[in-house]
Amino acid sequence: RVLLPRSHAALVAVKSIPIDTDAKAKTEASVQRLSLLVDQAEELRRDMDARLHALREVRNLWAVAEGILGELMEVRVELEDSIERDKWQQAPVFPDSPQSMVASLPLSPSTIRPTERLNTLRERFMAQVQDASCNLPPLPPFLRQYVAQRIMDLSKTLEQIEDIDRLASNIRSQTVAMRDTKDEINELQSKIEDIRERYHSFYKDVLQGKHSQESIISMRVSLDRDANSYEDAGKILLGDMSRRVPFIARRPSQASTSPVRRRFSSAAKLDLMSLPQFLPIQPPLKPAHLDEAVRTECNALSLRLAGDISGLCRTSDHFRAVQEARSLDIRLDELSNYVQHSIDDLHTLDMSVANISNAEDPTEQLMLLVNNCNHLSKKNSQILAKELEAAKGHLSLLDDLQERSGTPFDEDLATSRKRALEVLEFRIDGWSTAIRSLLSRISEGQNEAKTLVHRERERL
Repeated sequence: RVLLPRSHAALVAVKSIPIDTDAKAKTEASVQRLSLLVDQAEELRRDMDARLHALREVRNLWAVAEGILGELMEVRVELEDSIERDKWQQAPVFPDSPQSMVASLPLSPSTIRPTERLNTLRERFMAQVQDASCNLPPLPPFLRQYVAQRIMDLSKTLEQIEDIDRLASNIRSQTVAMRDTKDEINELQSKIEDIRERYHSFYKDVLQGKHSQESIISMRVSLDRDANSYEDAGKILLGDMSRRVPFIARRPSQASTSPVRRRFSSAAKLDLMSLPQFLPIQPPLKPAHLDEAVRTECNALSLRLAGDISGLCRTSDHFRAVQEARSLDIRLDELSNYVQHSIDDLHTLDMSVANISNAEDPTEQLMLLVNNCNHLSKKNSQILAKELEAAKGHLSLLDDLQERSGTPFDEDLATSRKRALEVLEFRIDGWSTAIRSLLSRISEGQNEAKTLVHRERERL
């Protein structure tokens, strides 16, 4: 830069001096070559400055992108922990087990920090990476393509982690809905169990005859009103189950295997250069598997509640069987008393036969006893047969009612009453046999009396 201007000035001065023409030409050619080299050097310097400036801009852009990627990975870890903590935990629950009546534990406190951070990172990416990449100085094609590809990978990573954030939000909503639904079902089941106990106590009192007819009607109306309200609430719950609990997968799962959590190793070095081998970034679990677990739990809850509602209906319908059992008890008590009265009358007649056998002429008395025995046998046999047939009719109706309503309290109303009726029938048969035996004894006594009278007449 210093030598070239002086060389041009010296050439101008040399033109006025008479010197060798060849020397002057060589000097001018040397100066021109020097001028060309200076221009080339200047052009090379400007090109290097432009390249260095472009590389600095790319490095600045790369550093910002690396920072955004690092924060995205932190958010991803937070979201994975949140999903693992908030997802619905399927537990083995069996009907009527103590565990099934325990309310669900509350979820951990919600936080929107990952979503806020993702929104901030999205704004930074748009302003400091995507928009800035459009304003980069001219770059070599391969470098521009490489930078554009890495920016696209970072954009995909941001979108995929935003999808995981939405998945975490949906999982939490699903868990909240499942928890509320399960708690509501547990509460309703507790009420159903309570009213079934009230029915049981009421039926015991009815069987023991502790209530008047007016009291029975009043108490049954009150119990049926509560039972109907619980039944209606249960049916509404069952009908709304599919709408109450949201499912997060787009289509039902066809697999039955448990999902495996997929996470980056804590020792892995993740940067923009190694990012492509980790794409696409998958959620820590498969939504379809979680939906399958939730759907299984919903089905189990529905089956339990439907079973309780069905049991409550059978418990309510059991009232007719209880009424029939009470009517049969009254009929059996009356029949037992009448059987005992018939046995007492027969015993009285039997004692009379023993007293008459010592008389001198028992013929008339024996005839009177025969008439009394025949009258007792005819009258009481008809009454006992009629009462026995009526009791069997009550028992048959009780069997039919109990078959329809089942045995909601694990007690068979018909079996014990059937045994009691069999005992009474055995006593009636025994009484009939005793009547016939007594008539046979009286007949023998009459024959003996006739023989004695005939012998006495012959003697006279």
